[in-house]
Amino acid sequence: MAVHSGEAVTQAGGTQRDARATLLAFLQRRFRQGGAEHETILLQAVEEVCAEETGQDVSERQFCQQLRVVGVALAEEIEKTKPSWAIEGQEVAVVAEELRQMRRRRQLAKEAFAAQEAIHQLLRERQQLWLSDEELEIYRRSAPVVGSKSWSKATVQWVLDELEVLTPGAAGDIRLLDVGSSYGAWDSLPKSLALDLAPAAPSVWRADFLQLQIEEMEMEEKDGDVFEINAHGELQTLRAGAFDAVVLSLVLSFLPTPELRREMLDRARRCLRLSPPGSLFVIEKTSLCRDTAQSAREKFQKALEAAGFQCQKYSAVGTLDGDSRPNRHAHAWHLRPNAERFQPSPLPTFKETRTVRGQETAGVPKGETPVDTKEATAISAGTPCRPQCKDSPHDPASSVKWHCRPK
Repeated sequence: MAVHSGEAVTQAGGTQRDARATLLAFLQRRFRQGGAEHETILLQAVEEVCAEETGQDVSERQFCQQLRVVGVALAEEIEKTKPSWAIEGQEVAVVAEELRQMRRRRQLAKEAFAAQEAIHQLLRERQQLWLSDEELEIYRRSAPVVGSKSWSKATVQWVLDELEVLTPGAAGDIRLLDVGSSYGAWDSLPKSLALDLAPAAPSVWRADFLQLQIEEMEMEEKDGDVFEINAHGELQTLRAGAFDAVVLSLVLSFLPTPELRREMLDRARRCLRLSPPGSLFVIEKTSLCRDTAQSAREKFQKALEAAGFQCQKYSAVGTLDGDSRPNRHAHAWHLRPNAERFQPSPLPTFKETRTVRGQETAGVPKGETPVDTKEATAISAGTPCRPQCKDSPHDPASSVKWHCRPK
């Protein structure tokens, strides 16, 4: 289907031609509002990419629908990031290629989020923290894509800003433990220690925080003595009270049960220094449970404080790429240890989206399955990352070790 700006398949009354012209005029205004001065070149590039994506056998209506999708996506990119290739008026071929790459990046981001959601579904179904080799590899590949989103970068900056308030000009002296790091978001801090089940960066240790020993060590006070490794070079022990800060970013929601989330919080508290008290930073996306946003946040914060913490600050942080609304995409808490706050309950809960083992999950009636799990069920067998978990159908002897240092 050959397409050019202002050309359309004519029908009775010229309706479709008018629809195309109206759409092109709308996109032209959007491009101009974003700061682009060569709207005609942008429109030609959009039509070229749309023709490739839709193929020959599409109606004019279907083509216009795709034209709107691609055009609005480009307008949002121009408004948000001001890419030079769109602002400065490159040749049509150059702009079209940049637009193709932009479309590929967005598709990769969609696939990454879908892959992570599928794995979260599997963990909720299993009610245990174990993943196959294949599932860990999928998670390793998708995590940096999620971390590259603007809202995720905003949460990293929020933590750095909080640390700067605590220790002005002394970020290099902060001992920060980043649990579930994946891609080493806080590598800019020279004394940071990052670990993850499936690291995506060489600076991140491969380890399961829930299985590491946390204990007092008989050693001199010096910079490097916050952890121990075994004879095989594997991370084995963390020193209790050795860290100025611990970060749990999208970690609690990764865990499939409230009990494991509480265990994670307990371990984080043990790692923090007591005097002056260290800081725990918890980052989670805004969907926490099936209540109003404020009610969900307040309940979740009570569960965090019941683990022996007191909230120092709460912030709503970051927006979705291309979202012009002021909606924030993440919750961010700055907490400090407070033994007087410790209570056996409540435990941290999230909006569960699957029925697990014939029982109701938190907030979802039995039988309700609002999320499509075809992809999740397609990758269900493998080696546990926590071989000691009870009821695991796998042979612990066949499991790989998840505590080896990355090569």
